[in-house]
Amino acid sequence: MRIPELNLIYAPMYLVLCIVMLGFASGCSVFPSVDGQKELRLIAYPSDDGIEALLATTLLRVGDQRLSFMLIGPANLITSDAVTLETKYLSPNSTTAHSQTASYYAWPYASRGAYSAQVSFDEPGYWQIDIFVGDRDQLIPTRVVIWVEASSVIPDIGDKAPKSRNRVLSAKTDIGSITTAFNPDPDFYGTTIKSAIETSKPSAIVFSSPAFCTSPTCGPQVETLSELKNRYSGELNFVHIEIYDNPDEVQGNLDNAQLSPTVLEWRLDRIPGWRNESLTFLLDREGTIRNRFEGYVTLQELEIALDTILLD
Repeated sequence: MRIPELNLIYAPMYLVLCIVMLGFASGCSVFPSVDGQKELRLIAYPSDDGIEALLATTLLRVGDQRLSFMLIGPANLITSDAVTLETKYLSPNSTTAHSQTASYYAWPYASRGAYSAQVSFDEPGYWQIDIFVGDRDQLIPTRVVIWVEASSVIPDIGDKAPKSRNRVLSAKTDIGSITTAFNPDPDFYGTTIKSAIETSKPSAIVFSSPAFCTSPTCGPQVETLSELKNRYSGELNFVHIEIYDNPDEVQGNLDNAQLSPTVLEWRLDRIPGWRNESLTFLLDREGTIRNRFEGYVTLQELEIALDTILLD
């Protein structure tokens, strides 16, 4: 059984915190088990001044990875440059907290943005993340308690990317049948992932549904990849995989939608709680996944990652 997502953001903060910490202090789990699995995947509650965290990265596993999140205040989005995280493994014997700085990245076309930080989890299980906004007078930070898996259910950093034979644009194919991008770039639909890997160039693979994304952390990912292509013309391959295999038949009703076979091959449907959030993979010249970004990733973050790959 998968661990369902549960957001208790409006639960009484002090009661939840006391129950959680009392349970761990006594050496027992405060989280109920179902068929040997932990039932709660996420507990989240705001700081004393009402700042809530919205995670864009929900697929968490042991090891180093990017954590992306928004901070939402009572009146507006938080964009402070002074945000730090403290992560701690929740067990009776764990006392060490690890501190990281989070960077804010503004998104194009809107007054939105998200924080990004490199975090490390060395054990599977429940982890506590405290988020501090340094330029605010906070008594209690924003906190999330999250479940970290032992390994990833989808292709991960260091894995060879599946050599998918995705649908491509042809003389007989209408571009609207393979993408919902508002201004589609034909170059994104001219090659399969398999062929891209076999060129021995790095590749950027993005899974997204521009018109039908229902996640609150959706961003203009395909448009950002177009900007990246303009800056790195000819240096790498670009492939956009529409989440749904029949976008021209959805007609605004996702009950009619069918997941792309490539989405199923990459096992994105196995991400607990996943709806249609975008994922972007950067592959090196050997077809190995070097970076994986869940949720919207900015041009600046992509350039930093890609420059490292191109230097190899």
